[in-house]
Amino acid sequence: TPRASAVPAAATTPAAVSSPGAPAAPAASMPAPAIAAPSSNGWESEIHSRWSQRVDKTTGILNGTRAAGDAARILGADKLSASRFKTLQKLLAASPYLSARWTREGNTLHDKSNAAAAVNADAR
Repeated sequence: TPRASAVPAAATTPAAVSSPGAPAAPAASMPAPAIAAPSSNGWESEIHSRWSQRVDKTTGILNGTRAAGDAARILGADKLSASRFKTLQKLLAASPYLSARWTREGNTLHDKSNAAAAVNADAR
């Protein structure tokens, strides 16, 4: 029969120890990138990629219902309101990556990188 160890499991694993003489990593010394990078979880870049495939290339406009449906599926929900974000506006607000590339106007999303979309926005 195996014998139980008298040493707790936590005591047998090495703990992360920082060297007392090592400088601490600077928290805010690096400038923010001009356009936010996607988070490490990948859903932001996946949503951006899907929206970019579906956006009207001439106008830079994507139907909001379609955008919400695509985002919901990527986030693992049946519809966006069943996800943690609830609305396109909340999704954009929670994601610097997406909000740097898309803007919501009514029930449409506008691709900020699309030159035609910029001209259309200026005309309003």
